[in-house]
Amino acid sequence: MNKLISSLAGKQEETSMSRVLVLSLLCLLSWLCTANGLEYFYCPTDLRPIPKDYVCDGYNDCPSGSDESDCGSGLMCGSHEMMCSVDNKCINLAFQCDGISHCSDGSDEQNCNKGCDYQCSNTGKCISAVMRCDGRNDCGDNSDEELCGGSCDSETQWQCPKTGQCLSRNWLCDREIDCSGGADEANCDGTYSNLCGIGMFNCSSGRCIDGNGLCDGFNDCPDGDDEDETICYVLNCKDKFFTCPEQCLERTHVCDGVYDCIDNRDEMNCNSRCGPDQFMCISGSCIRLNETCNGNVDCADGSDEFLCPNTKKERVTCDTNEFPCLDGLQCIPDFSLCDDIEQCADGSDENECPGVSTNTNECNSTDNGGCDHFCHDTVHYRYCSCRDGYALNSTDMSTCYDINECQENPHICTHYCTNTLGSFYCSCDVGYTHSEVYGCTANGPPPYLLFTNWFDIQKVNDTVSGSYSDILVQELRNAASLDYHYKYEYVYWTDIVRKVIMRAHLNGSDIREIVNYGISRPESLAIDWIHGLVYWTDSVLKRIEVSNLNGEKRAIIFSGLHSPRDIVIDPLNRLMFWIDRQQIFKASLDGTDKALFLSATDHVYWPVKLTIDYPTGTLYWIDVASKTIGKCHTDGSGRDTLYSANISNPSGLTVFENKVYWTERSDGTIYSANKGTGKQFETVLQSIYMPTDLALVHPLRQPRGVQDGSPNQCSIKRCQHLCIVGSNNETGSCYCPPSSSVEDDGISCSRPQLFILFSVNEELHTVSLETEDRYDLQIPIYYDGDDDDDGSKSNIISTDWDNNTVYYADSSLGTINSLSLSGGTPTVLVDKDVSLPVGIAIDWCSKKIYWTDGILSHIYVSELDGSLKTAVITLDEGTLTDIVVQPLKGYLIYGVKNGKRLFIMRANLDGSDNDILYESGVTPDQIYGSPDSLTVDGDRVYWVDSKNLRLESILLNKSDHEILYDNFGLLSSTSGLDHYGNKLYWTEKIGDAIRWVEKEPPYTHGVFLANKEQLRSISIYHNNRRIPDTHPCLIANGGCSHMCVGISSAGEDLIASCLCPTGYLLQQDKKNCAESIDDYIVIASEGSLGRISLDTQSGVYVTTPTPSYQPINPHSIAVDIQTNDTYWVDGSNIYKNSGGVIKVIISSISERPTALAIDWIGRMLYWAEANTRRIEVSTLDGLQRKVLLSGSIVSEVSSIVLDMKHQYMFWAMPMASLENVYRANMDGTAPTPIIRSTDVTQPSSIAIDDDSKLYVADVIADRIYSFNLDGSHKRELGRMVTDPKSIVVDDDYLYWMNRDSGVLYRVDKHATVNNFVSFTVARNIEGFNSMAIKRKSAYDRRGAYDHHCAEKKCENICLPKSGGYQCACPTGIVPVGSYCPNVPSVYLLLSTTSTIRRISLDTNDFVDVSLMENKTHRIHDIAHYNSRLYWSESTNGVVYMSDANGTNVRIYNRRGDGGDISLDKSTGNLYYINNNNIEVSNIKHHKVLVSSEGDYVISSITVDSMRRKLYWVASDDTGLNYIMQSDVNGSMVSTLFSNESYHPVKLHLSNQGLYWIDTETIQMLSLIDPDVHPVTVLDHGSTDIAVHNNLLFTINDGQVLQTDVKTGRSITVYTNRGSGNAINLHIVNSSYVQSHSSCTGSDCDHMCLSLSSRYYQCVCPDSLNGTACTEEIHFIPDATSSSAVPSSTMTSIHSSSPVSSATPTYQGPTISLSGDTSGGFTTGELVILLLIILLFIAVVITIVVIIVLYCKYKRMSEVNGVSTKIVKNSFGSNKLNNIPSSLPPLSNLPTRQLNNVSELDQKKKGDKNCNVQQKGAENEDFPIKKPAKPTQPQPSQSFTPQPRAAAPLQATQSIPAKPQSTSSQTIPAAQSAPTRPTTAKPAKPRPPPLPPITKTPIKAKRCVKVKFDIEDDDDAPPPIPPRSTTCTPTSPPYTTPSAPLVTPVTSFPVPISPPPVVATPPLSPGHMLVSAHNPLYDDSMDN
Repeated sequence: MNKLISSLAGKQEETSMSRVLVLSLLCLLSWLCTANGLEYFYCPTDLRPIPKDYVCDGYNDCPSGSDESDCGSGLMCGSHEMMCSVDNKCINLAFQCDGISHCSDGSDEQNCNKGCDYQCSNTGKCISAVMRCDGRNDCGDNSDEELCGGSCDSETQWQCPKTGQCLSRNWLCDREIDCSGGADEANCDGTYSNLCGIGMFNCSSGRCIDGNGLCDGFNDCPDGDDEDETICYVLNCKDKFFTCPEQCLERTHVCDGVYDCIDNRDEMNCNSRCGPDQFMCISGSCIRLNETCNGNVDCADGSDEFLCPNTKKERVTCDTNEFPCLDGLQCIPDFSLCDDIEQCADGSDENECPGVSTNTNECNSTDNGGCDHFCHDTVHYRYCSCRDGYALNSTDMSTCYDINECQENPHICTHYCTNTLGSFYCSCDVGYTHSEVYGCTANGPPPYLLFTNWFDIQKVNDTVSGSYSDILVQELRNAASLDYHYKYEYVYWTDIVRKVIMRAHLNGSDIREIVNYGISRPESLAIDWIHGLVYWTDSVLKRIEVSNLNGEKRAIIFSGLHSPRDIVIDPLNRLMFWIDRQQIFKASLDGTDKALFLSATDHVYWPVKLTIDYPTGTLYWIDVASKTIGKCHTDGSGRDTLYSANISNPSGLTVFENKVYWTERSDGTIYSANKGTGKQFETVLQSIYMPTDLALVHPLRQPRGVQDGSPNQCSIKRCQHLCIVGSNNETGSCYCPPSSSVEDDGISCSRPQLFILFSVNEELHTVSLETEDRYDLQIPIYYDGDDDDDGSKSNIISTDWDNNTVYYADSSLGTINSLSLSGGTPTVLVDKDVSLPVGIAIDWCSKKIYWTDGILSHIYVSELDGSLKTAVITLDEGTLTDIVVQPLKGYLIYGVKNGKRLFIMRANLDGSDNDILYESGVTPDQIYGSPDSLTVDGDRVYWVDSKNLRLESILLNKSDHEILYDNFGLLSSTSGLDHYGNKLYWTEKIGDAIRWVEKEPPYTHGVFLANKEQLRSISIYHNNRRIPDTHPCLIANGGCSHMCVGISSAGEDLIASCLCPTGYLLQQDKKNCAESIDDYIVIASEGSLGRISLDTQSGVYVTTPTPSYQPINPHSIAVDIQTNDTYWVDGSNIYKNSGGVIKVIISSISERPTALAIDWIGRMLYWAEANTRRIEVSTLDGLQRKVLLSGSIVSEVSSIVLDMKHQYMFWAMPMASLENVYRANMDGTAPTPIIRSTDVTQPSSIAIDDDSKLYVADVIADRIYSFNLDGSHKRELGRMVTDPKSIVVDDDYLYWMNRDSGVLYRVDKHATVNNFVSFTVARNIEGFNSMAIKRKSAYDRRGAYDHHCAEKKCENICLPKSGGYQCACPTGIVPVGSYCPNVPSVYLLLSTTSTIRRISLDTNDFVDVSLMENKTHRIHDIAHYNSRLYWSESTNGVVYMSDANGTNVRIYNRRGDGGDISLDKSTGNLYYINNNNIEVSNIKHHKVLVSSEGDYVISSITVDSMRRKLYWVASDDTGLNYIMQSDVNGSMVSTLFSNESYHPVKLHLSNQGLYWIDTETIQMLSLIDPDVHPVTVLDHGSTDIAVHNNLLFTINDGQVLQTDVKTGRSITVYTNRGSGNAINLHIVNSSYVQSHSSCTGSDCDHMCLSLSSRYYQCVCPDSLNGTACTEEIHFIPDATSSSAVPSSTMTSIHSSSPVSSATPTYQGPTISLSGDTSGGFTTGELVILLLIILLFIAVVITIVVIIVLYCKYKRMSEVNGVSTKIVKNSFGSNKLNNIPSSLPPLSNLPTRQLNNVSELDQKKKGDKNCNVQQKGAENEDFPIKKPAKPTQPQPSQSFTPQPRAAAPLQATQSIPAKPQSTSSQTIPAAQSAPTRPTTAKPAKPRPPPLPPITKTPIKAKRCVKVKFDIEDDDDAPPPIPPRSTTCTPTSPPYTTPSAPLVTPVTSFPVPISPPPVVATPPLSPGHMLVSAHNPLYDDSMDN
């Protein structure tokens, strides 16, 4: 205090009376505080008292930092603190040498070597030894990562070869590079279980390789599948194709102006290629040579008109006294004619001159001077001219001829031009109206545009302004082209990724696929609206196809094209045009008369888009090489360049009326220009993401023609398939589908009866054996499901000829399929348990499918529909190859390759009597073979031995073995073999041909079909197969309950044999099958779930059916014994399969569950989570979750088992270095280690049985042990149990799985080392991950378990434990009695890039719970209101909302910039930034409130729901950031804070004030008195902040820190463990009582803004769509609450806003009198403070009186001069605040209208006086009437001091009158002020809050000049005098507008300072304005 007094007294300035008073007051304060024993220091700026201990302690406690100034060397720290070296900051001693720098210079971490694990070299920082050589720079100088070449723990660690860094072995092959150079991710064959990372390719072996190695000609994968032809698109991209990330692209598509690659790389580095007759502009675009120097700027840069000798001008019209030059381009004075000086450029003014001047008037002759029309006499000679529309003949210069305007200017008319003598006239097509201004305009509805942008089809409602509001279709993959059918109201589009053509109604409904097979890359489509056809091009299949409008009937128009792209059709003239090889072709619609239309010889170099103007018959195209739009008539005439500009990447083109429209993909814009001249260039719509095509919708774009209203001549033709007309074939021709032909009647279609069916990669083809043309046709195939699949890769084909169906095996998809011979979507018959189908065969007699699986070593059989599947043969050794059947003999024949031996096997069709038919390699001299392909003809079997290159055969009775060909080189790569007649046919992959050979000598052979690459299988279609009438299965299914096959017998006839599907057992009668599902093992493997029955010994692995659209990849699995439901972990989610219905139970994208267990009695699910190191439990539906254990004791858990008998939980941690198996109660209590690493090195799996034994598999030692439940009595079951990945146990046996070999073993669980004998249960289970066992006996014993939660005992979660149970709530929830709330009472919301998570603040465990997760989202900001979540998307600007738990996600708003959002908690209105404006919206409407006008950038916003204020950050181009404020309606904009030393980035509102994140600090500005300096809260930055009580939450490197601002202690509450770095924070407090909203019950039609507790404003949105709207401010008479006053009682105040009240209002803060004295005053202090305040008020009054008298004296002394004082704030700003910051509430004031409020006049800085001249009513500048005296509150009434309420910034305002009654009415301006209703109950009187110590005596005065211009209104009450008539230290004067209210779009071109006093809106009684514990700011203000 003494120092403050001295500083004030020592100033070398004139001491004013106010300074003396302040010094006196400070002396009094010092004496009072000292007398009371209080040691305080008062800050000089705001007189804030702080304890003396806070002075010179290194922390700025005063806003100005004065408590830390002039400390010199006297700065002292407490005994529990240390002083930093540089900044003398005091920090807690506990922070010294803790490994974290708290001093800015790091001095607290220096000299810490005493007891230090490791001290950094340069910084001296002390870090833990575990941070040494961990790959992270913990020291800051990287010294902790140097010299790391020491030895690593060989059992638990792995050493990087380059750096010597030691890694946990768990980090090897985890798909994350941890070693420099990626050595830890090399050589990871077969060890991966997850998908590869971004930029990597996943080999089928599991190995991840760099994506750059894909299709590079080298095998990087062990099996070479990175070079597989299905991936590398037939040929190696390196040789003949251009490599895109997702495909191999033909090089003709490179630099063709169309983006084909997903990353646009095919159009990069493409230099402009101008033709020889073209001119290259400086910009690189090309134009024609004759377009240079023509007076028109054709290059965008104008370079075509540079250095031109004579610039061409347009034809001019000359005056009567002017001579027109002959070229028509120039006029000269007629006296210059024949003056021997050439003024005309063509010299025509000196032609035909007589040579001698004459004064004779030659025009007076009888022949008019020889002129046809006009004769002009000049000084020198006469000249002739012509009438308008005529031109002078250059040969005689006398006669006139008619100008053909239609030829001279072809663009003069929109449609048709007719020449007349001396003139012309324009006409329009039918349906158009001619206009002199606009040409031909279409009648009917207004046109609109449709465009695609890959993912959406959007509608542009206005083709001029470009406003669009409708997204017709969304969530597309790659929509490339579109067209529509207006009559049927359909839009059609192609999707080149999904390879489909789709259709929807023009309103966006009824979306469906119409063509979904047999197409590869549909580039473009066109609709024939007259004949009802769809044409499209396919650039990969190289053809043009056509179909009807629903896609059911198709035909090929052209095939064998090069690369057809865009296509348009003219149905009126039956023509089509398309682009191929950078040329334009033309043909009839039926494919006839094909011809080249335009090419480079026509100066068309690279056309990419086409369109037709049907009224004029004009074809338009875009040429990307010349960057022009060209046009010509469809007959080839009239070619011209329409528009020449820098068209870089056009993607759409259309024409209508007089405009042509096109899209630019590079800048996302739709442009338009005049279709005739190319002028009137306009931008229709901008900021479109990647537009791909464009169409204009109007009925006249699809005219019907003139032939009886319907020119469709096909309507009278009755074609079986399709009718197509041509330009020379008006009646049409019939077309048939592929593989069919038109019969002789010209109408019907026939099908071939004998043909070869073969596969080429993923395609099926046919070639007729009945004709010689060898023309192969593709059978169209399309696969539903995964859109990225290219279709089937058909390997082996077998056919059933009875129903014209082909059956085939697909090795790429692992399916058995059926398909109609005419093509279509195949039926997937079997999609499970098909690993590698090698051969397939059809038993056409008993209708069965047989196939061999080369991996599972089974031969399966099923019905033709894929049902009733079972395995008939299981191979113990060797590999299965091909299979054929001979159902007439009852045999199946298959090949086996075992080492160097070849076997041809024969068995009955039921798998019995399996016998060797032929064997090679019996003796050492025999060469081993490989039976690749087989076929059977009668009794003889044929096969190809590709190893020995020979074709062999043998009879079914094992006799007559023959070698047809030996060393026959053409058999080296055979993949298919079949026979017909006397020939054998096979496919040769290397020779690219189908070959044949005769069965008999001389074995003539030849080529049937050549040049077919990637041939696979072959089968011969014919009609010679018959079913014998005596087949035993034809009658009653042979007596079998399920499957019947005919097998051979001792006699000639076949006998019936019954088979049972997997999971069923054949009963003793050998006829019936019974289900067996009591005991089985469930297995989780990569891509599937399956089970193996324990009731049989077959060991067949049966896949559990799952939907094909829901692919799975389970890792850990568990079975609910009670319901047979299966649960498994897939990635980051937990799924449940109940009866085939798959449901997500636990959903996440950031967590990593690793182990599952089910309490099937207590109905709970347990799982371990690796990223967060937790064990959690939940109800089986996943709705109630609780964390049981966390930390190092549950790190990387591999297995969990539950002991139902004793209610114990066991878990294993393979990577733990010490204790690796733990036990705890099932409620998580009493965790105890029971097994150490010395007993089990690495436990991969554990199991428990009912004999109280625990079994542990050691994957390192290859052993299995058993223990007692306490870890004692270790017993070894057996040694060398190779890689026991998972174990389960039942009553007698223990099962384990070897992951590498996929073999399931079984052993007696009582076995020892001496009698350990394993049994193989199943083999070849690929990608095994986990297994679980289901035993019926366990369920039968459930009564023997004393399970304490067997019956429902808890409302939420029941957790059993040894001896009892525990009722619990979900994580973070504190129970209220026995009830568990849905959410915590207070919690922290945080968002990462794609997740929103919750951390309860009710508990101290800080466990984050996922609420919303979506990988596609990029969250920028979050908010919470009324139990809903809101978040903004940074990529597309969409604002989403959901329920509080993250469910029911929906779009709230699409208009934002993806930046900050903030919610008004009183109304729920959303504020956001859009196009650098601040907008407000509800879910239906939006409105711009504040516009930056381009001068500032708005970056952060927040809403003060209590004060009804809006705050935001604005930055200018100088780098200065401002904090601006306004009312919630955008009015009253002013600068709250600006200072060059601060750079606010993001705002946060709290009860303490307005926080912001600065560059490297966090600042807080008081909103009670914002003139003071901001306070530095933290000396480090953050991404976002949130405040709760005295806790400050910040983000540091993605982690969330909680800092106690009182103690400075920080703890980490969130760390990224896979869920992502934290980005945003938000506090939610359920105890927050929502602030009163005056909008409650309002009658606003669109949007309501709550201005205060008694005023609300109805505002009109920016888009009204034709609806009526009135903007008004309404006044609510009853101030208690709006809910107490129904809408009918509200008084509507038109064109008004809250204005100043005549009653002075208190604006200071209230003082909390609660018992919390941590930051307040004691009772004695309050008494003393009250006395001080009273004394201070007296002093203030004295000062005010003195100031008034002084100012009055100064005004009287001035003559005719008005000055305005410049107010300079404490931060150096010298700018006037020209906008009132706030207005008091409307009360007790008469109604009056005021106009023309002038802005404040700014004087020079040196003016220190307050000079305001006020004149009376006679002064023209101030015509003021005497105001009416305002009504004062009666003493008997309750009066609550009301803060000022902000008024919107309006041109005019009106003052509302007091309401008279509760009825709804509008108070006219002339009406007297009514009184308050007498029926209203007066509020209980409240004493006003105690005024605080303020700095009014020393605050700079703010004086203004105000000009009032009041209209003369005799009926109006007198106006309010300006508040500026006296000089006061308050805000600027308040003005009252009178014009009708229109909410302005407020702009702030100049930031305003100094900050105004923040006005606070009135509150309802009972609401406290500001409290240290007000929960409103605790949770709702954090936006």
